[in-house]
Amino acid sequence: MGDHVDLMLDRVKGLGRQQKLTLHNEVLRMLRDIQVIHLIMHSAKGPWSQQAIDHSEGTLPPFSG
Repeated sequence: MGDHVDLMLDRVKGLGRQQKLTLHNEVLRMLRDIQVIHLIMHSAKGPWSQQAIDHSEGTLPPFSG
């Protein structure tokens, strides 16, 4: 992923070395955050997720554990 970010930053004119490094680190941090959100969304798909949608009027699904 870092290589793709570097290629993108190479196309931006007028950035100094320190600016490129700072942007590189920030973009990678943002992409990792997005990856974590994506993983959380996919891990929420299960028996509780559908029950939560079915009971979206403010009540919680019954605990079965």
